[in-house]
Amino acid sequence: MALVALLLLHVGITIAINCSRAKAPFELGEWNGHLEHLDAATIENNPVTAAEGQFYVYENTFPRHTIKYLQVDNLAQKTCGAVATLKRGGLNTSSLLLILHAESSQEIRSVVDVWGVPKMVPRKRNVKPLEREGDLKNMQSKYLFMKARALNHNSWSDSPSDTETESNI
Repeated sequence: MALVALLLLHVGITIAINCSRAKAPFELGEWNGHLEHLDAATIENNPVTAAEGQFYVYENTFPRHTIKYLQVDNLAQKTCGAVATLKRGGLNTSSLLLILHAESSQEIRSVVDVWGVPKMVPRKRNVKPLEREGDLKNMQSKYLFMKARALNHNSWSDSPSDTETESNI
């Protein structure tokens, strides 16, 4: 039993020495207790002998949320594992494109955790109609282009209507 533990310790130290990069997690943002857990993905691919190694693409969209914290843990035990690179999206967006790349004869064993907050959607305010007094009670208005802007055309005025052209005047 002690021999197995010593062998595992030796293998772990050998891998740590031979890895050209640290196996620290890839983190973006700052985690807070009020963040909502949006996604967790576990990626496990055995080592390959291809010269370019192997790639894993993690892509996800969270339409009603904003990403505030991202963590990718490299859990490879037998090899150096994969390197995580953010290609598009990330913090303060609602989408994410992450590439995990492992060199030849390296394994991918990673956990991707995405945390965020719901997007703030502006609420519509209820607008109370204006109360009119005296002569203004009988005034009627037309509103054109309500989404873009409001134009107020009074029906009691002597000006020509919007549908008339200058040739009709």
